[in-house]
Amino acid sequence: MGKPNQYTPLISADQNGGNNTTTFSVTYKSTSGDHETEVYTIAPKPVMGPIRLSALLFFVAYGGSYGVEGTIAAGPPFYVLLAFLIAPFVWALPEGLVTAELCSTLPTQGGNILWAKRAFGKFASWQSGYWGLLAIPSGIAVFPVMFVGALESTIGYQFSYVSRAGIHLLLIVFITCVNVAGTKSVSVGNIICGVVVIAPFFILVMFAIFKGVYSWNVITSQQWDGQIAWSTIALNAIWSCGGWLNGGQLASEVENPKRSFTIAVFLVLSLILVFSLFPLAAAVCTFPTVAEWQTFHVGSWALVAEKLGGSGFQYFVGIGAMIASVGEMNSSFCAQSRMLSYLSMEDSFMFPRWFARVSDRFGTPHRALLTLGVICFGVSLAPFQEIVGFVVFLASASLLVSFGCLVKLRIKEPELDRPFVIPGGIPGLLYVIIVGTAICLFNLYMSSLFAKIAGFLLLLLGIFIYYVADSVVSAKVLPHSLQNRTVTVSVAAESLPELPSKKGYTWLKM
Repeated sequence: MGKPNQYTPLISADQNGGNNTTTFSVTYKSTSGDHETEVYTIAPKPVMGPIRLSALLFFVAYGGSYGVEGTIAAGPPFYVLLAFLIAPFVWALPEGLVTAELCSTLPTQGGNILWAKRAFGKFASWQSGYWGLLAIPSGIAVFPVMFVGALESTIGYQFSYVSRAGIHLLLIVFITCVNVAGTKSVSVGNIICGVVVIAPFFILVMFAIFKGVYSWNVITSQQWDGQIAWSTIALNAIWSCGGWLNGGQLASEVENPKRSFTIAVFLVLSLILVFSLFPLAAAVCTFPTVAEWQTFHVGSWALVAEKLGGSGFQYFVGIGAMIASVGEMNSSFCAQSRMLSYLSMEDSFMFPRWFARVSDRFGTPHRALLTLGVICFGVSLAPFQEIVGFVVFLASASLLVSFGCLVKLRIKEPELDRPFVIPGGIPGLLYVIIVGTAICLFNLYMSSLFAKIAGFLLLLLGIFIYYVADSVVSAKVLPHSLQNRTVTVSVAAESLPELPSKKGYTWLKM
C-alpha cells in the first residue's frame, strides 16, 4: 500500500544497535498541510527455520511432561489421562492454528498486541499488551520452581528456602546470558535441550512396555479416596500445552512463515500427545494404588524412573527434568523480552524506551532481558499452584482477544495475503473459534478464587490506566495532528528500499 503522490516523506531514524534494527518515523505532508506519520521498523534477519521454530515452540507450549506429574494426586487416573488426551485438541490445536495463521499473515514483532491493534484499534491493543505484562512474571517464574523440584527429587535432598533462592538466582543469570547472546543461540540450545528432554520419556515408556507395567484396569480406574480436585486436573492439563501465542513475538525472525509454522505446529502437537499420555499412564501403572497416587508431586518422575530402570535411570530422568525447565525458561525469556521491547516502542503505553535498546555486540534487547531476570527471581518464590492458576487465567483472556482478531481480520481485510490458513474451511474455523472460546471461558470459571479476584481487579485496573494514559499521551506526548496515525510495521532488512528522498516516493507495507 503506497502513499499518494501528493505526500512528501520526511525521514528521521533511530538506530538501535548492532543487528540492523532501525526505526524510521516517516512524516508525510500533503499539499493541503495535513500530516500523517508512520513508523517502519527494520527487523533482524530471520534465523529460524522449521526445526529451530519447532524447538522453540516445543518449550514455549510444552517442554515435556515434567511438572504435571503432581496432577496424578488430584484424582483417579481415568480422569487425569482423559484431561491430558482432550487438552491438546481443545486448547493447543486452536491456539496453535490461530498463532500460525496470524503469524504468517502478519510476520512482525509484536504478536498478539499488533494483531489486536490491526483488528480492533488502540484500546484492544493496549489491553493485550497490559495483560502480557501481567503474565510475564507468572509465566516465567514457574520454571525455577520446577528446576529445584526436579533437583531435589533426583538427589534426594530438600533445600532450605535460602538455598532455593540461590539456585533460582544462578539459573536466571545463566538463562539471561544465553538470551543476550542471540536468538540463534537460544534456538540451537533448545534443539539440544529437546533431545535431552524427550529421550528419558522415550526410554521410560520402553521400560514400561517391556516390563508389562501397563494395565488397562489401572488406567481406567475411577477409585479415589476423598474429594477430586477437578480444577487442578483441568488447569494443569491446559497449562501443560499452552503458550503458543508467545511464538508470535518472534514472527519477524522466522524464515518462510507458512512452511515453518505449518511443520512446527503439527510436529509439536504430535509430541505433546505422545509424551503426555504414555509417560503418565506408565506412572500410574508403576504405582497402582490410590495411596501411592496421592503422594505424587512435582519432581516425582525420578521415583517412577528408579522403580522402572534403577537408580542410574533415576538420575537420567532427573537431569532431563532440570533441562526441561532450562529449555522452557530459555524460550519464555526470548519471547517475553521481545514483547517488552515492542511495548516500549509504542507511545500509547508510555513505557520507557530504555527497554527497547539492544546490545551493540549481540543485537538483542539486553535491558528487557535483565528486567525479566529481576522479575522472575522475585515471583519464583510464590506457591507453584497459584502461579499456574494465574498464568491460565491471563492466557485465556489473551486468547479470547486473538480469536476475535482472527475473525475480524478475515472480515475486515479479506485481501490480506495469508500464506497459512486454518485447514477445513469454514467448519475448521468454527471448530477453532467455538471450541477454543468455550475452553477459555471454562478456564476462567475453573481458576482459583485468588486468580479470579486478582485477575478481575487487574483487568479493571487496566481499563482505568488506559484512559489515564491515553489522556496524558493526547495532551503531552504527540502533536494533535499526529494522534492515532501511528502504525508499526516490521520488514526484513534486505526488503527495505532506499530511504525516500523525493516527492511521491512509494512505500510498500510488508
